Amino acid sequence: MSLTSLKNPLFAGVIAVALTAPVLAEDLDTDEAMASYGIGYGFANGLVQQTQGVELDAEALEAGLRAAMAGEESELSNAQINAAIEALQQQLQAQQSTPEEGN
Repeated sequence: MSLTSLKNPLFAGVIAVALTAPVLAEDLDTDEAMASYGIGYGFANGLVQQTQGVELDAEALEAGLRAAMAGEESELSNAQINAAIEALQQQLQAQQSTPEEGN
């Protein structure tokens, strides 16, 4: 599975919704809030499926999303980000090509 969508700014913006402070049902009282929650929930489910078996650092993910949404400079260069994503993709591919024990 590809994580190239991690390079998409929309992808980063959408995940930020899923990483904000916990939202209670009573806080979801506007169309904007409900749509944001739904997008975040769907995005997070997709992310879990894409990275199944690979642990992500939720705090670093949240920090990157918040910085991007605030229009701040990245703490990492594009080269560093691309190298890390490629390493994660290789890890996912290795896990997918390794037969599960007991099969």
